[in-house]
Amino acid sequence: MGFNYTLKTINKKKYKKISNMNKKKLTEYIKKNIDIEYYDIDLSNDELHSAIRYIGDETISLVAINKDTFTNEDKKKFFYHNELKNLAEDYGNSLFVINKKSFEKIIEEARIYVYERYNNLIDNYKNAKTKDEKEYAIDDIILNLETKRMDWDKRSEYSSCPYSLNREKIMIDSQSLEYDIFNLVTFHRNFDFENNILFIEGS
Repeated sequence: MGFNYTLKTINKKKYKKISNMNKKKLTEYIKKNIDIEYYDIDLSNDELHSAIRYIGDETISLVAINKDTFTNEDKKKFFYHNELKNLAEDYGNSLFVINKKSFEKIIEEARIYVYERYNNLIDNYKNAKTKDEKEYAIDDIILNLETKRMDWDKRSEYSSCPYSLNREKIMIDSQSLEYDIFNLVTFHRNFDFENNILFIEGS
């Protein structure tokens, strides 16, 4: 689909404090609140851009999102101070705040991606003109079904059961966007948009 992003949350009060910091104050804040040694980050060697990825209260991975999903109207800079406005972008990364509408665009893009995958499987079969094209389309459909069967077969060493009963983990535990979209939907339904901020970090 595109670029790999991580969706994160942060309390609005905390965000207001952090977003207005200059480079020196942010460095002090990270040293005080994040175990830098654990992440092997050297803030004295201009690695502040690496440390900012650990700012946030909760994280949900977005398997891959098209880079064109977000327009300038959908996002705003995470930092306000001139020293930090382009900190992430200067190192080829992304760091920006999104609103509820932007989050819903992510979910819709995921839905379209899954739909188009199934649509292509059917169209390739229906529109096959030669025997080879027909066989290729059938093989593609079977491969897709076998992959999904494997997801649900706990006996298989390659299985990655798409759900987890462990309350310490996310409910839908899958690399497949077809299942993972329900994590996004659940997150959206439970998220407190009044008191928290959503932001995107990735590359």
